[in-house]
Amino acid sequence: MITGHLECLRRAGSESPDAVFSVLNALAKMDFQSIEDGEVALSGHGLTAKLFSLETHPVEAGTAESHLDNIDIHLVVSGAEKIAQAPLTTAADATRQGQPENDNIFYDLPAEPMTMVTLKPGEFAVLFPWDIHAPGCSVPGEESVRKVVVKLPLESLKAG
Repeated sequence: MITGHLECLRRAGSESPDAVFSVLNALAKMDFQSIEDGEVALSGHGLTAKLFSLETHPVEAGTAESHLDNIDIHLVVSGAEKIAQAPLTTAADATRQGQPENDNIFYDLPAEPMTMVTLKPGEFAVLFPWDIHAPGCSVPGEESVRKVVVKLPLESLKAG
């Protein structure tokens, strides 16, 4: 998992995978305040970003997930959320279920300690297939979050 803020993107560019930096840079240029929720084309990438709002929930009410073929890039536009993250271990892998045909694998929340990351406007999390994550978790004083999620093919890390 990689986390950061769009304001620090230029300084972190040399440390990020090119494909991830390119998507984050494209997101940084978008005016999400003037875009309605839904799928939005990510200019020059052949990808779509999903812009949506949701009511947050306690971590224990969340669903953990991972993806086989895609990297998830989450960016908070307004509000705040916590994302719980844990490594995809053999124990977690044994609890998997879901929709591999849609690149969505769901898990019981891991018993092992999870890392909790709070994301506020302008902050992002990059989650790899080996990161189990439960997004949309509550932050005290915040009941909802508006965010954008991009599914970046894992194979794009090898391109170029």
